Amino acid sequence: MQNEATRLDLVGEVASTIAANAREHFGQRLQIGPPLITGDTSIASGLSQPPLTYLLPYHWRSHSALLLICLNS
Repeated sequence: MQNEATRLDLVGEVASTIAANAREHFGQRLQIGPPLITGDTSIASGLSQPPLTYLLPYHWRSHSALLLICLNS
């Protein structure tokens, strides 16, 4: 990828795809907050984590990213 903005956009697209699939499965009543996209890798440890949290690392070519998904009841 050419620059940081493009890489962050890719992470946003992955989050959006997961959110759309969750809404399709669970219905329109599922409330989804806007994604927070950042290049700061330490943010995951600083977030207030709800009872159910998934940290999904993924790699594409020589690039790595983390996607943090938190579910509230």
